[in-house]
Amino acid sequence: MRESLDRLSPALVSDDLSITDRRGDADYVAALGYASMTYPIASPLIRMYLSHDRAAVREATVMAADMARKAARRAGLILSPSDLIECGRLALQYVVNPNCPRCHGTKYELIPGTNCLGPHVCKACAGDGRRRIPAKHRRLIVEVVARIQRIESTLDVIVANRV
Repeated sequence: MRESLDRLSPALVSDDLSITDRRGDADYVAALGYASMTYPIASPLIRMYLSHDRAAVREATVMAADMARKAARRAGLILSPSDLIECGRLALQYVVNPNCPRCHGTKYELIPGTNCLGPHVCKACAGDGRRRIPAKHRRLIVEVVARIQRIESTLDVIVANRV
């Protein structure tokens, strides 16, 4: 989805959305609109990535929580609405930025007082460089992350085929 977003970002502020024989900005906007009809979560995800709008983040979180609810139901689990929202929030957080918040994906701790990497492996991620998914409801969160990532890759294919 990153490729589509990179192309859509300038298209949204374009002053030329005319439809011509050549591929243009309007084609990308239309293709992403079509993709959003196929996957309803795409619209708030796209808005969340491009604008960081609170309403879009909230809507994407609710949709991710709905994915967690469906996954929990398939697994025979009953979760409270607040747990489902938390699963959705954590899944989106991982999708948007999978890097470890302490080492920022470098896998090593910084030398205190500098911007230089030290010789010690990051304790927060154990040298993995990725954000840890909490143990509570890990299976559901991982399932929601995988579903969102599948949707994102499918959106890129849809946009590439429509443009």
